[in-house]
Amino acid sequence: MERGVCPFECCTYGRWRALAEIPVYAAEADTSRVAFRLRRSEEFTARTGNVHVDPVGLAVARDTITLTPPQDSKPIRLSPGDTVQVLSPVGEGFFRQRVKGRVVEAEGFWAMTRIGAKRPVGELLRRPAWSWWVQVENAKGQSGWLAMDSIRGKIWGADACAGPAPPAS
Repeated sequence: MERGVCPFECCTYGRWRALAEIPVYAAEADTSRVAFRLRRSEEFTARTGNVHVDPVGLAVARDTITLTPPQDSKPIRLSPGDTVQVLSPVGEGFFRQRVKGRVVEAEGFWAMTRIGAKRPVGELLRRPAWSWWVQVENAKGQSGWLAMDSIRGKIWGADACAGPAPPAS
């Protein structure tokens, strides 16, 4: 599990609004018990989120490459045959990856092709399967978890690049 992850570019936690009725579950990763429901147009607070990855993805380097994680000044050199675990996307072609014992955010090298090359510098052998869960709290102080994969298009506020909020109804 990747804790505290917001899995796409412009993803943000904070004040969100329900655009439809949405179930909020009592426990993370468990849809068997609804704690309460958010009403259409109800504002609430998204506290944090976790991305569950099972199975993790697997990528292999086909050429010698250097990954330069933006949050870490120490580059990581991969040789042909080196593998990395692909955990979750973070946007703009970057992914959280477990590389040589470190978890870093780095480009998805398996999709990059060098100029003049006939193939990408790596290959994605297995795609990660992931689900995103967000801990929320409503104005009454009730808290629980949203299964984000099942409510696409039913909330506003998660994407800071989305523009102004739709009118409340």
